[in-house]
Amino acid sequence: MKRQICYSLVTSLIFVLPACQSPETRAVNQNKSGDTTMNNSTATTGSKELNQDQKESSGKDEHNYFFHTKISDDDHMFLDDVKTMGMMEITLATVAQKSTDPKIRDYANMMITDHRLMDKEVEKLASAAKIILRVDYDAKEQEELKMMRGLTGPEFDKHYKEMMVKDHAKAIEMFKNGSDTREEVVKEFANKSLGVIQSHYEAAKKL
Repeated sequence: MKRQICYSLVTSLIFVLPACQSPETRAVNQNKSGDTTMNNSTATTGSKELNQDQKESSGKDEHNYFFHTKISDDDHMFLDDVKTMGMMEITLATVAQKSTDPKIRDYANMMITDHRLMDKEVEKLASAAKIILRVDYDAKEQEELKMMRGLTGPEFDKHYKEMMVKDHAKAIEMFKNGSDTREEVVKEFANKSLGVIQSHYEAAKKL
């Protein structure tokens, strides 16, 4: 008799205890059994989305330039030369704007506009490649500038024409060498700019 009573009490507790649990407790217990499957599923989906975002963002650059490797010394030197060449052209063109010859003034205005745009692209490339470009003149360049600043009138015009022909002939070779690189963004910049330099060269011969 006692055994039957004990057995009845145990059986009742088995059915009664789950019923006494709060809805929150039952939900937690039910979730425990499905946690592994749910978490694995969520983690897998989230990883795919995260990886996709990382792939998309890794190829983006604020300047739209992407370097696959550290920039080579040759490419660094090329960008340095383009930077200082542009500085020289802009400085001389600023002086040439005071010429009495309208052809000289028009050519000088073209130099300032084109080389400022080119300079911006060079700076973007340098920023993307994490390099610092030279922003000063060497001794020979300083001497040229000093000489040109000391000239006026027809004497300045004559030297300016000659310098533009000579400098742009050298610049054409410089950009051709600059395009001979495995770094695609440098090659693209050099090829695009080469056409501009060639037009400057042809215009200088007609001054």
